[in-house]
Amino acid sequence: MEEIFLSNDMKEALLPWWREIDSLGITALGTQVGDYNILYQSLIYIMSNLPGEPIYWYKLLSVIFDYVLAISCGLLVLEFTRNNRKNDIFNYLRCYYIISDCLFKFKFFWGAV
Repeated sequence: MEEIFLSNDMKEALLPWWREIDSLGITALGTQVGDYNILYQSLIYIMSNLPGEPIYWYKLLSVIFDYVLAISCGLLVLEFTRNNRKNDIFNYLRCYYIISDCLFKFKFFWGAV
């Protein structure tokens, strides 16, 4: 991996958890590794079996979660504005844009720069 700045979170938590889950294999899912839930540990286990650098898999997973959050918020806005159908698409897109834009910019400074 090329020389990049890694955040403390990446150096002290995420990468060590990756290495531990990778070394334990499937048995890592039977113990608590780090302070995330079993779903996140399972995703780390799956990613650790794929080729590539851990930091890129963590970033990709984080971006996917952000888009799921943005879409969920958009659907929530649609639910609250159901009586006013003409604004549904506008509200959905606005919520999606605000959340994804802020989170996308944040991604450049999370984990590594």
